[in-house]
Amino acid sequence: MSLDILTPTSFAGLKIEKPNNDTTDNLNMLIYGEAGVGKTWLAGSASRVPAMRNVLYVDAEAGKATLKEHPDVEIVPAHRWNDYVSIYQALKGGAHRYRTVVLDSLSEILEQCKDQVMVEMKLDPENEKRDEDIPSIREWGKLQVRLQRLIRLYRDLPMNVIFIAHAERVQLKGGKTKWMPMLNGKLQMKVPQIPDIVLFMYTQEVDGAQRRLALTGQTDIAVAKVRGATMPQIIGADEEVTMQAIVNYYNKDKV
Repeated sequence: MSLDILTPTSFAGLKIEKPNNDTTDNLNMLIYGEAGVGKTWLAGSASRVPAMRNVLYVDAEAGKATLKEHPDVEIVPAHRWNDYVSIYQALKGGAHRYRTVVLDSLSEILEQCKDQVMVEMKLDPENEKRDEDIPSIREWGKLQVRLQRLIRLYRDLPMNVIFIAHAERVQLKGGKTKWMPMLNGKLQMKVPQIPDIVLFMYTQEVDGAQRRLALTGQTDIAVAKVRGATMPQIIGADEEVTMQAIVNYYNKDKV
């Protein structure tokens, strides 16, 4: 009997693939936290990791001052929703030298998406009298779908992708609060499901000094996860939180 019959290469017309633990993977992650905890600095530290250079930083909210310690990062400002679409298309085209793209921040990109949706709404003569600052349920639904689609498109690029977002405490049923990305409505729960890594960054006093810490696993106080690798629950207590440290943990069983 032929070995090919015993080992099919497709099923239902789709190619069968197997997990590959022999090669390192591109990272796709969401880093979120309050202002000033080091999210942009951490993302910029990718420029110090040989496998992640060169780094393209898509600046939605004038965060380039934080990148002074990472002078090799190349910054492109984005002020409109269509800018992110154009940047994605250029990266997908492949005629570039970047191995990592950083989008900072999703919180601001969501606002720019809302602006675009409301401009389109006003183009319809039936909406002439509507307030362009007050989205309806239809507009909220449209911008949520667009943002999720954009995040998935970037995530699936053949390169490292880092999303940054602000954080806010969200009150849950029962009165408890939990740190989540500062996004509207259902996006707070849906967006963290898209990337493989979700880090909640915060600062805390350790041995008498303030340290940057990154939570990597889900807790009662914050959303976080790592898919496809094993990491310490908290990075930063015994070492500086850098992209090199994250890469080392993520790829340690894959080389």
